[in-house]
Amino acid sequence: MKPQAAPAATCAVIVGVEQSKVFADDPLLGPVADAIAWFDWLAARGVPAAQLVLFAAPKPSSQALLQDWSQRHGAACHRAPDQEAFVSFIADELPLLGPAAGPCALFVIWIGHGQIDQRQASRTRRLFFANAT
Repeated sequence: MKPQAAPAATCAVIVGVEQSKVFADDPLLGPVADAIAWFDWLAARGVPAAQLVLFAAPKPSSQALLQDWSQRHGAACHRAPDQEAFVSFIADELPLLGPAAGPCALFVIWIGHGQIDQRQASRTRRLFFANAT
């Protein structure tokens, strides 16, 4: 499926969860780097930075990547992907994220922890926030 919206009429919510309270000894590395790569890819194609939101929970080894990203995208900001912040964003800010005139395409990109329940035919998917226990 190819999006039909112009870059100026596109919004994205990008989440990279490397660190979660679900796993005590978590080997997962890379979701923050992948989330930053998605942000940069969309921005390079003309999506306004004000319409891109990055939620990131980096491990200490990825903190430098996030700091570099912050320096390159000064106007943009990242948020911690905990449940309260994400739900508040979806309810209060997401409806105002797109351009004022007309509809827009919305990308939701979640990289990191989750699970698929294969006991049911629907294969229910669950995404883990950074503060999930």
